[in-house]
Amino acid sequence: MHQKEITVIGAGIAGIATAYYLCVQYGCENIVLIDRDQPMSFTTSKSGENYRDYWPTECMASFSSASISLV
Repeated sequence: MHQKEITVIGAGIAGIATAYYLCVQYGCENIVLIDRDQPMSFTTSKSGENYRDYWPTECMASFSSASISLV
C-alpha cells in the first residue's frame, strides 16, 4: 500500500499528540511537524498545553487524573 506524507501544522502538545496517534493507531510513517518555534516552546496557563492536575470543574479534574494514571 502506498503511504502518503502527512503534514501536521503546529508542534505543541496537540500537534505532537496528533502525529503520535497517527503513527500508533494508523501506522503512518511519513509525518512532518511544522512550527515556527521549537516543539513545545510556547504554552500558556489558559491552554491545555501544560501539565497540571487541577481544574476548576469536576469533569476536567477527573479526566486529567485518569489520564495521568495512564502514564
